[in-house]
Amino acid sequence: MPALSIFFMCAIAICIVVGIFIFFGHGLWKHKFFVLSPAIAADKIISTMSDGLLIVNNDGSIQTVNDALCGMLGYKKAELIGLKSDRLFADVSANKHMSDKTWFYTMQSSGNISDIQTSFTTKNGNVVPVSLSASTLKNKKNIVYGMIFICRDITERKNSEAALKAAHDELETKVAKRTAQLQQANERLAVTLSGIGDGVITTDINGKILLINNIAELLTGWGREAVERKHIDDCVYIVNERNKKRVTNILPTILETRRTMHCEDGWELISKDGIRRLISGSAAPINNIQNKIIGMVLVLHDMTDHKILDNELFKIRKLESMGVLAEGIAGDFSAILSEITVHLFTAKMHLKTCDESYKYITEAEAAAFRAGRLTKQLLTFSISGAPVKERTSIKQLIEDSVGFCLSGSTTTYQLDLPDDLYPVEIDRGQIDQVVSNLVVNADQAMEDGGTIAIAAQNIVLDEDPSPIVLASQMRKGMYVCISVHDEGAGICKDHIEKIFDPYFTTKENRNGLGLAAAYSIVKKHQGYITVDSQLGKGTTFCVYLPALGPEESNEGVEENAVLDTSDISKSL
Repeated sequence: MPALSIFFMCAIAICIVVGIFIFFGHGLWKHKFFVLSPAIAADKIISTMSDGLLIVNNDGSIQTVNDALCGMLGYKKAELIGLKSDRLFADVSANKHMSDKTWFYTMQSSGNISDIQTSFTTKNGNVVPVSLSASTLKNKKNIVYGMIFICRDITERKNSEAALKAAHDELETKVAKRTAQLQQANERLAVTLSGIGDGVITTDINGKILLINNIAELLTGWGREAVERKHIDDCVYIVNERNKKRVTNILPTILETRRTMHCEDGWELISKDGIRRLISGSAAPINNIQNKIIGMVLVLHDMTDHKILDNELFKIRKLESMGVLAEGIAGDFSAILSEITVHLFTAKMHLKTCDESYKYITEAEAAAFRAGRLTKQLLTFSISGAPVKERTSIKQLIEDSVGFCLSGSTTTYQLDLPDDLYPVEIDRGQIDQVVSNLVVNADQAMEDGGTIAIAAQNIVLDEDPSPIVLASQMRKGMYVCISVHDEGAGICKDHIEKIFDPYFTTKENRNGLGLAAAYSIVKKHQGYITVDSQLGKGTTFCVYLPALGPEESNEGVEENAVLDTSDISKSL
């Protein structure tokens, strides 16, 4: 019985406790005691923000701040509440709008601002750089009654920016210094390359031109700006003279062999303007510090002048050899011919003109005279044929010589001989022979007739000898240039190189000594002779004779000297 009583008592107690919990739970649920209010939530958010928060009313007075702002500025909340917000800014003049009520009105239209960089002053006077973002506060009637600011300390950002700027400035300084060094190196390189007598071209691994010096510009005919980033095959045109094929394997050979490639003999460089030059040179790979090929350097040496000099020397040696021969036999041969001529003349005196023998003797006499003229031509090559010079008017000599040579010819001629030609010191007979040989050669070149143009002009060869073909071999000074141009068929390239060789001729019944003799005579006068010919357009011979100068033009020159033409008739 007592146990049952205890059980009922416990049950009653449990019911009472459960009822109490139900009662209090219903009350808490009814009055929402477990729901967090917006004010509490807002306070919680504001207090835990890492950025500073500042709420001001329309007159700029501070209404609310959070712990983060107080920690940033070193103030207590009570010290900031009611304080004018402009007191916080380090530079009021730069942030004047912060305390200006009109600014709040402006915010009504703009709505908000973000990331405005300014500075706050802490309680102890330090300056803290901050980034401000702001929004207007409006009531239910959409009337602005204040502003809320979010303030972020950007000291670390500023320090990072300052460090970055310092690093950037240091880098800029180093780059500027290195650039100056590279510019100096480039200037030294440019000076070095411009002083090199060979053409230098560098390319990248794809053949694009990176650098070209002045000599290479002259050889290729391409300017520095025009070739920039162009492929080397577009600007450098090399032909193998032996097979007439273009050479395009320079860069591939360098990349494959990784060795220096030397240009072969017989390579010809054709410039942009069509000028052909014999060249030698080499091409080598450019390696970086890892020994990897990054490009190629091509060096071109103009061998044209050397070839011309070699040809000139070869001609002179041939003429010297012929001179030795002429010196040895011409005198004796001339004496024999004189004796033969005398005997033939004597024999004719004992015959009547109607005798058949008289005719044969006359023909033999004519042959002996022709042999005599050949002997005289041979003597022009000998040492004893050195010119006996005198001051002469070249204009008068040319007029007389051309007029005599073309008398009776169907070929017409034109003379262009100015009155102010420099006087020359020459062997009149020998130069007359030169002019005669050139005019006769021009006449023979025009089998169907035509016009021979004979001209003369003064030439001053100084530091800019570009107008003259052989200028690089000619000595500086004053010259009289005599040119003879015909309208014949022209001379082929293979014959041009042999045109001044003794006994070389393309005409029948000719001995081939006329141009060779002219060459020898001009050389003995320290002059130069050139030929330029185009097939189908004719040929031009130019003779350059050293002149005495204009200041001596009126001293001792025989303007009206009579030309002795007896020797000319014998030499034709």
